[in-house]
Amino acid sequence: MKSQVDGLVHRGFVSEVGAVALRKLPRYLAAVRTRRERLPSSVAKDRQLMDRVSSLQEAYLHRVEALPEGRPPSAGLVAVRWMLEEYRVSLWDQARGTAQPVSDTRIRRALAAL
Repeated sequence: MKSQVDGLVHRGFVSEVGAVALRKLPRYLAAVRTRRERLPSSVAKDRQLMDRVSSLQEAYLHRVEALPEGRPPSAGLVAVRWMLEEYRVSLWDQARGTAQPVSDTRIRRALAAL
């Protein structure tokens, strides 16, 4: 959770993410809070959900790390980043809803299309 929050809110994040994504940040952070609140009573379930996200997150980060130095991520790669955040909301705070339909299959397809 700390890693996720650090990825969302860090020095320069306001100018980095843009206005559209900036408006979504409170929802992502609220979903992290919901996850944290539920964690003591659902450690095993949390681990299962995290396993589902981890492989997708690693695939995304692998793509980012493969970019030549100084080259910004493509629009498709940026879209995957936000799909991952929406996916986390769908897993840990379903009642909050997602901004778009999202699933592990959709994310994998988006990564494959890059």
